[in-house]
Order: sequence, then C-alpha cells, then structure tokens
Amino acid sequence: MRQAANTNTANHKEPGFSLLELMVVVAILSIVMGAIFTTINDGIKKYRVEEARLNITQQSREFLDQIVRDLHSAGYPSVKMYTPAAIGVVPAAYNNQYVAQGLVAVSSSNIMFEGDVDGSGVVQSIRYTLNADANGNCPCTMLRSAVPKVAGAPTAQATNYNTQLQNVINSLPGGAAYPIAGTTVFGSGQAPVANDALYATYKGVAVFTFFDNAGNTVAVPADLVGANLAAGQAAAANVRIVSIALNMLSPDQDLQTKIRMSVSMRGMVKLNNL
Repeated sequence: MRQAANTNTANHKEPGFSLLELMVVVAILSIVMGAIFTTINDGIKKYRVEEARLNITQQSREFLDQIVRDLHSAGYPSVKMYTPAAIGVVPAAYNNQYVAQGLVAVSSSNIMFEGDVDGSGVVQSIRYTLNADANGNCPCTMLRSAVPKVAGAPTAQATNYNTQLQNVINSLPGGAAYPIAGTTVFGSGQAPVANDALYATYKGVAVFTFFDNAGNTVAVPADLVGANLAAGQAAAANVRIVSIALNMLSPDQDLQTKIRMSVSMRGMVKLNNL
C-alpha cells in the first residue's frame, strides 16, 4: 500500500505554464499594446492638427468678416446728407466729425476709412494696418483701430489698435513681400528648410487689392507711411471695390509631416456709399 501511494505521488504534476509559454504571452501582449498605443497616438496627432486648423480658420474668418462689415459702412453718413451744395467740390466738408469721407487712403497693406460702423450714429475713423515683426519678417500681425472721429482732417485722426489677427504670412505683391521667418526640420540628419521658401506660395499676395467702377485694378502704394500717404489718398478716390486676402500659418506643426497648417481667406466688398 505504501509503495503504491509513493508511485502515484511521483507521477502527479501540478497544472501551470512554463517559462517559455509566459514569455510568448508577454511578447504577444507587448505587440498588441504597442499597436493600440500607436493608433491612439496617431489619433491624438490628427486631432491636434484638425484642432489647429479649426482655430486658425475661425480666427481668420471672424477677422475677415469684421473688415467686410466695416467696409460696408464706409462713407455713411455722407456729405450728401449735410452739404448738398458742396458735393464733390469742398473736401474740407469731410473735416466735420459728423460726416464720413469713406475711403481716406489705401495701400496694399494698409487702409484708412470712415463710417458709422456700429450703427450708433457716431462716425468712426477705422484703420487696418499690417505689421511685420521687429526684423521686418512675417508671420505678421493685422491690427484694427476704431476711434470716434473728431473735427479735423481724416488723415490726422488718432489710432487705437485694440484688435489684432496674428500669423498672417501674405503682405505685398510679388517680390516685395515680407520674408517668412524661421526654418523647418523634417527629421534628424536632414538639413533645415527656410520657411520663406517652404511657404513662398502664400506670401506674395497683397492683403488689399482695389478696383475702379470698370473693374480695373487701381495702383496703390505698398503702405501709408511718409510720402506714400498722399499717393494712397489719391488712389482712394478711384476705388469702388475692395478685395481682401488673408493667408494664415498655424503656429503649430503637424507632428507627422512637420508642416504648419495654412488657411486662406478671401472677401470682396463693393462700396455703395461712395
């Protein structure tokens, strides 16, 4: 009896996994978890790219809509409502704080005009100005000033830049466009690429383009600084349609392609009050 019991005990084995089997299971789990985390990481990257695109699209759309609304009010209330006998012959009538001249001066990157832009009955002096950075590069900032008009020349009104749109990369037509600062590195060991070349397609478009009644392009200066102000005033008299272009560059890179998201917005306004 004792011998049989010993034989049964010796032949009995406890159930379980061998070390090799455990290592195979761990390896399989590692592969599966790695695939899951890779998928999650790719999803997060795509989400961030789309979120950045949405943010910059919304910002640029809101700012463009503001410009369009302002320009629709340019020139109201007009001199016709106050001095019928002086229409077109007494520019000094526009020095009155209750009269809106409409377009005051225009350029490829700046525009000055007057109008009751908020329906309050108060004439506002409006100015949009594209500002490059301290080194004369883009991404640039588009600034908006809106102040109540005071008695005096439309070109001498104060400015108070209280609204802005950042990351604008288009500035002036053709080769006069501001350079785009910075570089992009696509991977380790690769030479950096200048952003000015990488995003060159977007930069050489004027923010503002102007047309006369016949649809012809009105020649304007690059800005409204110094002697260009007088040229911008002269050009404003011929403008009836304003085209606005905003090319935006996201400050964040796509984590996969290393490219920054770009958004282009366009608008056109016919000036009915001039």
